Amino acid sequence: MNPSPKYHFTSKLTEELYLRYNHAINFRQPKFKLNRILTSVLATAIIVAVLYYFKIFENFQPWVIYIVTAVLLVFTYWQFPRNIKKQALKNFRATNMSIEWEFSFYDDHFEVKSPMGDSSHKYTDLVDIVLTDQDIYLMYAPNMGYCMTRDVCPAGFDLFIENLRNKRM
Repeated sequence: MNPSPKYHFTSKLTEELYLRYNHAINFRQPKFKLNRILTSVLATAIIVAVLYYFKIFENFQPWVIYIVTAVLLVFTYWQFPRNIKKQALKNFRATNMSIEWEFSFYDDHFEVKSPMGDSSHKYTDLVDIVLTDQDIYLMYAPNMGYCMTRDVCPAGFDLFIENLRNKRM
């Protein structure tokens, strides 16, 4: 006979939740930060090189070139996460990922039921448990996991997940 779960609830993967998840997970990875910096520097270098090639900077003072370069660097650094958010939104809408997950949490594992199928994960197999102000992300791979909003979680679940996370660290 199956034991009854400690916690049982459903969470719908909405566009807003997916974007928060995507943002939180990407910004946690050191590779993302490095890619953002390198992309910004490379894009700025290419733009400045093109401007030099077409002799647009020919009659300008050097300080103008420095200002243009600094502005381009800041702009490309700022634009990088916006492009990633735009791509995530496009992917979400294209694949119609708006699904509802049914979570059941037991002493040593949790189960997830969805229209895509059922799965079971031991807590020891989780790569990470990410807690934000609004959401909880149970990561079974570095960039894949389940996300749920805190407002759908039953009373006491926050403490349960926090203890589980502290045991793993």
